[in-house]
Parts: sequence; structure tokens; C-alpha cells
Amino acid sequence: MKVEKFPDRVIEIDQEQYLYFGGTAYLGLPTNVAFQELVVQNILKWGTTYGSSRTANIQLTAYDTGESFLASHIGSEKAVTVSSGMLAGKLVIDLMKKQTDCFSI
Repeated sequence: MKVEKFPDRVIEIDQEQYLYFGGTAYLGLPTNVAFQELVVQNILKWGTTYGSSRTANIQLTAYDTGESFLASHIGSEKAVTVSSGMLAGKLVIDLMKKQTDCFSI
């Protein structure tokens, strides 16, 4: 199936409308106007790309601000964000290895 624009929550095929749950955008963020406005606002603030790291010689405040917000939102003392699910899993496994002899995934 080929489409002319990014699919929203409803997709039309042969004049019939269907709920669309495919792809990786299951939260609907790519077509959410409020989210798009936040993206534009932050592109203007931070630029389109910045090869940043929390250990770089110049550190963006976005890391601390985002992690503080997340910790507060979930009721935790601290939070850490990483760039991928795989890296998050690695951090958890590395921590668990120090705390136990055996664990199951």
C-alpha cells in the first residue's frame, strides 16, 4: 500500500476509512499539532542537530531539565534518559549484574 502523506489514526483506502495502528508512530505524535509545535519551538532553540553528550565539554541543560521533570512526574528521586531501548536495557542488566547472581529476562 502506498500513501501520499504520513498516515494519521484513520487511513482511507478506496473511499473507506480504517483505524490505523501500524508503523512505529503508535502514539500518533507525528500528526499531533501540539507536539509538532513543541518540535518547531525546540528546533528554533536548540537547532536541527547537535552532536551533544552529557559528558561533552559544553553540556546542554536539556538533559538535567528533562530528567528532573521525568523524575518528578513519576515520583522518583532521580531519572536518567538514554538514546535507545537497547541502551536502557544494557544499563538495567549492568545494574542487576552487580546486585544479584541470577536474573531472568
